[in-house]
Amino acid sequence: MENKQNKGGGLNKSLKLIFVYTVATGSIFTFVNYWDSVFYGYCGSGTFLAFALMTVAILPVALVYSELASLFHTSGGELIYNTVGINKHVGFLASWLIMAAWIAVPPSAVMAIVQWMFHVLHIQSSFLLIEGVALVALIGYCALSLQNVEIAGKIQLYMLMFAIAGCIVATVAFLFSGVWSFDNFKNFFYSQVGSHFGIPSWIIGMALLITPFFGFETVPQMVEEGDFPIKDSNKAILGSIVSCGIVYSLFFFGLGGMPVQPLVEEGGAAVNGFLAITMMEQLGGGWGVFAVIFGIAAITSNVSSGQVANKTGIRMLPLIYVIQTVCLLLLPIATHNLVSGGLVLFILGVVMYLLNSPLQMHFLKIATREHPACVNLASSLISVFFNFGIAAGSAMGGVIVKYAGLRFVGIGGAIPGIGAIICAVILLQIMKPGADIR
Repeated sequence: MENKQNKGGGLNKSLKLIFVYTVATGSIFTFVNYWDSVFYGYCGSGTFLAFALMTVAILPVALVYSELASLFHTSGGELIYNTVGINKHVGFLASWLIMAAWIAVPPSAVMAIVQWMFHVLHIQSSFLLIEGVALVALIGYCALSLQNVEIAGKIQLYMLMFAIAGCIVATVAFLFSGVWSFDNFKNFFYSQVGSHFGIPSWIIGMALLITPFFGFETVPQMVEEGDFPIKDSNKAILGSIVSCGIVYSLFFFGLGGMPVQPLVEEGGAAVNGFLAITMMEQLGGGWGVFAVIFGIAAITSNVSSGQVANKTGIRMLPLIYVIQTVCLLLLPIATHNLVSGGLVLFILGVVMYLLNSPLQMHFLKIATREHPACVNLASSLISVFFNFGIAAGSAMGGVIVKYAGLRFVGIGGAIPGIGAIICAVILLQIMKPGADIR
C-alpha cells in the first residue's frame, strides 16, 4: 500500500477534506434505484418526508461523532471511543460488531448494482451469472483498494456521481412526465409495516429508514491521515449526511407523485425492487423529458469548464474524450431503455463543454508566449474552428440519420471521438517537459 507511515511513525497526512467527504458520502449513499420499492413500502408517498425527518434525527449522532473525532486525534473510531469511555473489552466488541456489519455491505451493494445493470439492459440471466459478475467486480475493487486508497476513492467518487446523477435524472423525468400529480399523495401515511395503515405504522417505517444513513462513521477512521485541521472533520460528517438526505428526499418526492401504488402492492411489478425503473418503462414515450435533462447537464458542463481549466488544464482532455466516446458507443444499446438512455445522455451533456475553457486558455497562453502580436487572431481562430467542428459534426449526423437511422448516430460520433483521443494524447506527449499545460 502507498499510504505508509511517515518518518515520525505516524500515518501520512495525504487525504484532502474533499476526499474524506466523498468517501463518507459514498459509504452512506444507498443504491435507491434498486431498493426504492422497499423504502416506499415502509412509508408510501410520504417517504420523502420520512427521509427528510430521518436526516434531521441522525444529525445529533453525527455531532457526537464530530466532537469525538476532534477530541481524539487518531484513527480507530468506535474502538478508541468505547475503550476510553468504558473499557477495552467493550471497545473490542463494538469494533468487531461494526466490522462484521460492514463486511456484508460491499457484496450486497455490488450485487445490487450488477442486478440493476442486468435489469436496465434487459439481459436475461441466471442468478448464478449475476453472482459471478458481482464477485469478479468485488475482487477487482478490493485489489485496487489494497494498492492505493486514493485511486479507490476517485473510483468511488465517479460511481457516486453516477448514482446521484441517476436519481436526479429520474426525479426530473417524473416531475415533467405529465402524469405526476399531488393527487398521488392522498395515501400519505400508507405503510406495509403494520397490520393497519396510518401514522403509527408510518413512524415505524420511518425508523427503518435509518439504514441508508450508515457510513458517516467512516470519517473518524481517516482523521489521522487527513491533510486538514481535525476540527474540520465535522464538515465531512455533517455534509455527507445532509447531501444524501437531500438527494433521498428529492428522489422520493418525484417518485411519490407518480401512480406507483399498484406496483408495490402484493403481486405488483415492482414489489421486489426497481420501482422507479418500472415506472419509467411504463411511461413509454417519455423521451421528450430528456431534452430538459440534457439542457441542465449542458449548463452544468459550461459552469464546470472554468474549474477544470484552473485545476487541471488540458491534462483532462484524454479522459474527457474517452468518456464521450464510450457514451457515444453505448447509445445504440442504452436507448433501448428510458433510464439507461437518459443516464448516457446526461453524462454526455455534462462532459460536452468541459474542454472549452481548458483549450482556449491553453492556446491563448501559447499565443501570448510565442506570438504575442497574434493573440487577437488566435482568439478568433478558436471560435472559428469550434464552429467548424460543430458544422462538420452536424453534417455527419445528418448523413447517418438519413442512410442508417437515428440509433447509429452515436457510433458515427465515436469515430471522430477516437481521433480526438489520439490527438489529445499526442498533444500532451509533445509538450516540453516542465511546461505549464494548464
